Amino acid sequence: MMHKIRRSIDKGRGAVKSSTDTSTMQIKDAGTASMQGDRPHQEDRFLELHPGSLSSNKDIAIFAVFDGHAGATVADHLRKNLADYIDEALSKASSHTEETYKSAIQDALDRADAVVDQNDWKDGSTLALVLIDTSRRILVEADLGDSHVVLALHTRRNKKDENKLNKLDHSLRAHHLAKGKNEWSLKRLSEPHSPENPRERKRIEDAGGEIKYDTGAARVGALAMTRAVGDTELKLPRVNNLAGHNLTDLDGVETGLKPGRKASADLVTNEAHFSTQHLKGESLVFISTDGIGEAKDAELAAKTATDLKNQGQSAKEIAEELTRRAVKATNSDNCTVVIISLEAPTSS
Repeated sequence: MMHKIRRSIDKGRGAVKSSTDTSTMQIKDAGTASMQGDRPHQEDRFLELHPGSLSSNKDIAIFAVFDGHAGATVADHLRKNLADYIDEALSKASSHTEETYKSAIQDALDRADAVVDQNDWKDGSTLALVLIDTSRRILVEADLGDSHVVLALHTRRNKKDENKLNKLDHSLRAHHLAKGKNEWSLKRLSEPHSPENPRERKRIEDAGGEIKYDTGAARVGALAMTRAVGDTELKLPRVNNLAGHNLTDLDGVETGLKPGRKASADLVTNEAHFSTQHLKGESLVFISTDGIGEAKDAELAAKTATDLKNQGQSAKEIAEELTRRAVKATNSDNCTVVIISLEAPTSS
């Protein structure tokens, strides 16, 4: 029987007890906030696991958000089981590397989809996840759908930079100093999986599907995203159940298929987009559901997070402030934000 790992689920804890080992990456602070917008149900879920939670590797932390659509059954399943699936996959690996982490995450997503199919659940969920190996100072990011992950890197001026500034004339030096002593650079790690993405569109059309704009927005079937856990009606083998059927007698049914075609592959896939970062110094990780907005909105929110951190706010306070702002908008979506503050040695 698969063990159940120790977890901090749906509590959004702020304070984090860091290891005293200065050779590892420290999780200095982490916090989560989740608020319901103008939607009838809250279908967002999140996961916050700190080092020591997984039996396969005590140096690993996992943080994730799951944004359910057409229900929260799949999002709930991911919240409760995805980390166990990852843990079990890692326990079978002979070594833990970037590639084995990616493989374990994808294996877990495949297992989750198999459970969805077996139970005939009709809903689906996005995923935005980071797996952090504090010993190796590695961050592996995985995403499906339209949730967001943004990494902010903190750069402090060193002595060499300060000496350069001192050699500038007064006006130039003032200009540079006005930028502040501490600066953050932002890097988007996730990739929005939209039917309007040319690569996603080609993948779907090559598989026998089509993108339609009947509702004014690009959709595959009835879905406005192209990658997710669940949504088995747009995946093999179920996607072909109505292939060739005259849909005029099935009002509102959208198969996602081109007329007269059968799918040769999943139209909506659970194959995650991955990115890997080797971290040094101070960094901040921003994770959110699409209730925060589009990709540019997420980057702006991550910038705001660094500003609030510079002002001394905790990760929990930052997450709460950002979600509070998001749900104030008219017709706001549900919003969940995770903030993680990291500190890694600058030496290799």
